[in-house]
Amino acid sequence: MTVRRLVPFALLACCCLLAAAPRPLRLLAATASDHDGEHRPEHAIDGVPGTRWATGVKGATLTLDLGAVATVNLCRIRWVAREGRFFTCDLLVSTDGEIWRTVAEGLRSTTAKRHYEDYPLPGVEARFLRLVCHGNNENSWTHIDEVALLGSGGLPPPPDAPREVPESALVRVGGADGFSGFGYYGTSPESPDGKRIAYVQFIEPPATARARFPAELRVCDRDLTNHRKLADIPRTGTHNTAMPLWVDNRRLAYEVSYHQTFLVDADTGADLLGAIDGQLQHNAHANQFLVCLNRADAEPGTRGLYTVDADSGERRLVLPTLALEPFAETIGEPDLAKYVLQHGQWSTDGSHLAVKIYAGRGKDWGLATCRADGTDLVWFGHKPMHFQWYDGDTLFGHDSEVEDGLPNNRELRRWRRDSSVVETLAGPGCHPAMSPDRQWIATETWYGSDPVYLLLYRRGSLKPDRILATFLAAATVWELNAHINPAFSPDGRRLYFNRPVRPGLSQAHYIEIE
Repeated sequence: MTVRRLVPFALLACCCLLAAAPRPLRLLAATASDHDGEHRPEHAIDGVPGTRWATGVKGATLTLDLGAVATVNLCRIRWVAREGRFFTCDLLVSTDGEIWRTVAEGLRSTTAKRHYEDYPLPGVEARFLRLVCHGNNENSWTHIDEVALLGSGGLPPPPDAPREVPESALVRVGGADGFSGFGYYGTSPESPDGKRIAYVQFIEPPATARARFPAELRVCDRDLTNHRKLADIPRTGTHNTAMPLWVDNRRLAYEVSYHQTFLVDADTGADLLGAIDGQLQHNAHANQFLVCLNRADAEPGTRGLYTVDADSGERRLVLPTLALEPFAETIGEPDLAKYVLQHGQWSTDGSHLAVKIYAGRGKDWGLATCRADGTDLVWFGHKPMHFQWYDGDTLFGHDSEVEDGLPNNRELRRWRRDSSVVETLAGPGCHPAMSPDRQWIATETWYGSDPVYLLLYRRGSLKPDRILATFLAAATVWELNAHINPAFSPDGRRLYFNRPVRPGLSQAHYIEIE
């Protein structure tokens, strides 16, 4: 006999907020009373976006088996639908597969389909969870891409699963309530001597990814004491914030509104050079840093990648945008006025430069490298995702589009300047960072993933060694563009990253690497 007990949805939400932070629960199997063709029930728990369970039968059930009784705090469903279409379902649980009780009835999906929708549960004890699906507002069909359950207990992870680091190991750097963040992925917020941390604290939480908001450039000591403001930032965004960059142990470069760069004294807060025309780039070398001048109203001959002397403020155009004309046919855009140069960076020994080329909407994003004086310009081709220099003349990044004869499966690889492969460094990811000794790689799961995992790989391994963090506020990462952007400390013992704490809020954090 089925025993039914309905719980008000407001009470479910309250219980979820009071419970300890749940973790993803291991699911052994999924079965269904009906499925359409190849859209089988196991696709709803395979963790692969784009596969799905589907049925055209109203009242069809999808049953998930945890393998052991667990405390379930949250059911997450990623529906497959189009704008204006919503699904409805009931949630039932059972400890033995015989007696079922209803814990939520008449749940609706919304029209926001990119990420999971969360349905809190009041810490129910269950081995099985069943969705009774009532189709959608247009017909009897149900389409579910993925279901995940969160809570405590249940089966332990499989023996070969990466070790999960406890949430208590994550340490916040910025203010307790405000929105904060670091700069570029792979660019350490620690000063070269490891004594100070630079971060950006927003005055108010950013509301959208595209807009710019007031913030402050701040520093603190490595032990998180002596927090202080160095500069007011009139306008900056969530994507890489103001890109703070240590030029040396005393001077910090940062950017305002993507088109002006400043240099500040980290001891006194004094503005050292005034406004510099151009977007700040990834790294510094020998008291110099890089900016890209991309403004559409700039003279064509002035647009490109510049070095800036931190002592004198002298700018030198080392790679004019016009120098890319020999590659225009390959790129597929003859109008160089549409080109934008981004992610400029010196190789580790300062001998070479690399820069991303964006040639306009609908065009492929490419990569070019040259010597530090702008000579020996080499076209790489389709860029590795979030490329960086590995050493003096090879680069690494995630292979999502590189034409190198290997699968574009998002594994981390290393290439020569002509895009020939040197080695595969690690498994799949998105924004990578390598430890200074090149033995560890930190990266997060690919764009749109939900939850987002921050992973730590040993060099050469295709499976992660550790899950450093699990983030459920995926929309904060992918829609608000507050990307995780991991970066190691100069000594390799600490990893800095942006942590999505809850929807709409991301904060600068670190974790000690054992």
